[in-house]
Amino acid sequence: MKSLPIKIVGSLLAATIALGFWILFAPTKLGGSSTYSVTSGISMEPLLHKGDLAFVRVQPSYRVGDIVLYQSQVLHRPVLHRIILIQHGKYFFQGDNNNFVDPGYATKRDLTGTMWLSVPSVGGMLSWFGAPSHAALLAGAAGMLLVLATQTTKKRRRRRRGGSPTMTTARTPAAEATPAPPPVSWTSEAPVEAPESGERARVGNAGKRRPPPYLDGPVSTLIALGVVIALAALCLVVGFSRPSTRPGVQANAYQQAGTFAYSAATTGPSAVYPSGTVGTGQPIYPSVVNTVRVDFGYKFRSAHTHHVQGTIQLRTLVLSKADTWQELSTVAPVTKFSGDRASVSADVSLADLYALINSVSTESGVTGTNYSLDLQPVVHVTGTVDHHPIDQTFSPVLPFAVTEGAIRVDVAVAPPPPGATFVPASATAALDSALQPSRRGTIPNTVASDITIARYHVPVPLVRYLGIAFALSALVLAIVHDRRRRRGTRRSEEETIARQADVLIIPISTFGSSSGQTLVTVPDFKDLAELARFLERPILYEVRDGNRTYAVDDEIRRYVTQAIDRRDRGSDAARRSPTPPVDAPVAAVPKRRVRRTARSEKRSTTKVVLRSGAGLLALAVLTTLTVSLTAGNNVPTSRVGASAQARQAAQLAPTNCASLAVTTMVRNSGTFSNSTSHTLILGSAGVDTITDTGAFNCIVGGGGKDNVSATTTDVCIVGPVGSSTYTKCTKKT
Repeated sequence: MKSLPIKIVGSLLAATIALGFWILFAPTKLGGSSTYSVTSGISMEPLLHKGDLAFVRVQPSYRVGDIVLYQSQVLHRPVLHRIILIQHGKYFFQGDNNNFVDPGYATKRDLTGTMWLSVPSVGGMLSWFGAPSHAALLAGAAGMLLVLATQTTKKRRRRRRGGSPTMTTARTPAAEATPAPPPVSWTSEAPVEAPESGERARVGNAGKRRPPPYLDGPVSTLIALGVVIALAALCLVVGFSRPSTRPGVQANAYQQAGTFAYSAATTGPSAVYPSGTVGTGQPIYPSVVNTVRVDFGYKFRSAHTHHVQGTIQLRTLVLSKADTWQELSTVAPVTKFSGDRASVSADVSLADLYALINSVSTESGVTGTNYSLDLQPVVHVTGTVDHHPIDQTFSPVLPFAVTEGAIRVDVAVAPPPPGATFVPASATAALDSALQPSRRGTIPNTVASDITIARYHVPVPLVRYLGIAFALSALVLAIVHDRRRRRGTRRSEEETIARQADVLIIPISTFGSSSGQTLVTVPDFKDLAELARFLERPILYEVRDGNRTYAVDDEIRRYVTQAIDRRDRGSDAARRSPTPPVDAPVAAVPKRRVRRTARSEKRSTTKVVLRSGAGLLALAVLTTLTVSLTAGNNVPTSRVGASAQARQAAQLAPTNCASLAVTTMVRNSGTFSNSTSHTLILGSAGVDTITDTGAFNCIVGGGGKDNVSATTTDVCIVGPVGSSTYTKCTKKT
């Protein structure tokens, strides 16, 4: 029997392991938070390959850069790609190895979860298990093995109950005619001389070597102690081999922001400037404006205690868009400031600007060249933020395009990537971003060190505490194990043998009458223990006059042996010469018993093999069922690598029409006409009459007796029917 502390520790350990597996791998359909997905394609290479198994977990929120499994409303199946944009509650995705954005978008209800772990090349095997026919085959095989194992156990029990091993019993007249084997002497120290005594000794555990004292005791305690010691050593080594803190940075510790503004007065209200002034963002026409007032306001923001000061100035950079000519000049000198705010202003003369441009054009001989004017404030700030020194330069640029007739703010709008269905940044948003630039800064900071386990970040101090807790648990287990071992060493030799043979010893007050039973003496307690295990009966014992008598009842026979009680073991003679029961013949273990025991062990091995195979197949079936419940279909195959971009007309055109660069496609049947150019014209399998007046078209009539009238720049693909007619176009097969 296991002690209560062992049961508690073992239960807690098993519950902890089960809880960990449940948290990490329980499927969503069973109340967990994990989904399994098999990838196909190459769009996520080199991170994911075809046949990889991805573990996906539900997240409360998703960020740009996360790899997410989502249900595509365009493909109508799961897709595992990376988030590249979140706009107005809509998520847009792209594969790492793709040069196009996934078509359409997904809302949060379409998101299954974020990938947190992937296992290479396991998805193919799970897909095979997920097939209904394969799962049924595995379930059937597991059931057959379980039935075979059960039948083997039943047959073994029937054999045990159907008869007892043959023993030499009390002599009858018929038995006296046949010489009986010599009885085994109770006083002999030599091993029992019986046929195949070596096998008998092996079966009876007589030849087993006792383990070292520190390994004596319950095996479960040793296993639990070993596991806890391993966990304690791992946590202590990992926890104390790394510092509890590490140097880091605190993001967004402060922000530097600026605001550009410019204005100019005109000669008066006009159709171009109804208010008579030029505002920020409007084009500047030198025909009505002579001088432009430029302003830049700077602001430093931080939630931490800070003190900053620095310098600010304003410069202009004139660049030629045709060559590398440039000129940098300062329009506002360096000015010192102290505090969170600063500003700088300057007047820019358009006459001086155009005079410089004209001079450069005349001297270089390059006329008609466009120029650009970059307005660049330079802010150099120093000080402290949260007692950490900073020394930064903030120099945003507001670009202007300068032509002969106008000066405009030149802010380029980034083009959307191919295949994108989201709304790109507008020109107004790009202009606002250029007029109000900002930049965030970081400061040094000390952050807690952590260890990444399956994409979970565990702080190093927690790992240290876990190591100490496991070490204390190991100490408790060691004490419990030692107490169990010491208590086990106080058992009698017979109790130890019975425990090794896995049989029970039950004390009774008296055996009672044995009338109707044949009394058989077993010379050695080990043989009696093996006999009890074979018969599946307990060992009964009574103590009388300092002698212990052990017996096993088998309905028609009573097998007995004796041992001296511990209190009376004062001499070797008393230990070696117990008195056998009166009129009880000595039982010799015959050859048949040994063979039957060997067959019993063979059957037991077969049973273990059958049950192990059944367990493995049952585990495979359980895995199949678990995986099949993780999503709406059996192991959803994500479309990783499959292009969802619609095929263009040029991709559908025959190779003979590749030089025509078709951009549109027309499909019709019967009698029809076309007047557009660069078109792929597809007829039907029937008889078509096609009239084309466009240019550079590719005409595929079909398989009927077609009549095609086209232009000389068209290419006609000749069908299989030779009686078709083609006019003017270039015929190709």
